[in-house]
Parts: sequence; structure tokens; C-alpha cells
Amino acid sequence: MKSVWRFVVFWRYLLLACLVLVGAGEYLLIGLPRSIVATAPQPSSLRGKYDRIEKETTEAEVMEILGPPQYKEESMVMDFKMMDWVEGQDCIHIFFLWGDTGRVLQKQLITRSAPSASSGEH
Repeated sequence: MKSVWRFVVFWRYLLLACLVLVGAGEYLLIGLPRSIVATAPQPSSLRGKYDRIEKETTEAEVMEILGPPQYKEESMVMDFKMMDWVEGQDCIHIFFLWGDTGRVLQKQLITRSAPSASSGEH
């Protein structure tokens, strides 16, 4: 038993280095434990902003909430403006009543679905 103890005391730094290397090797091969439960995807920030917009909200208030639109169309014949905001899979369409009021007439939130894996070419 004394010979084992002498060996450990004499080679302690080498044994410690080997222990660290084995631990690091296991970490690299196995990695950190992963959670079994998948986390739900976070809702887009555009979706949260959409909920803040109500009918009769002014154009200036909408611009303050959503920022500048990616697309804007004005129709003087139909008496409305349409603006679109896009983020990821979500798209907001807002129709404003034309004129000095410039208030929200209608709003739509459209979420494009991801293409299915089975729809690929064979």
C-alpha cells in the first residue's frame, strides 16, 4: 500500500493532468447534457406589435409601433392606403382610411407556413 501512495505523491501532477485530459475528452465527445423537452419557438415581435394596433389607431401611432413599412400603396380612387410589414414568416397588412383622419380601417396578420418536407422534387 505504501508503494501505491508513493507513486501517487510522486506523480500527482501527471495524474492530475491525465484526469483533466480525460474529463475534457469526455466533454468534447459527449457534450453537455441536452434537455429532453424541446423549447417552444418564441413568437415574433411583429405579432406582439400587431396586438397593440386597434381599429381607429392613427397612421402616426402605427408608424411609431411598427416603424416604416416594407411596402406602401395609396389608392385615391378607392379612398384608402395599404401598408405591409414583414418579419420572418409573419406579415401584417394594414388598411388606412384616406384623408385627414388616416385611421386604421382593417388589419390582417398572415403567417406563411414553412414548406413541408414531403413536397420536394423526386
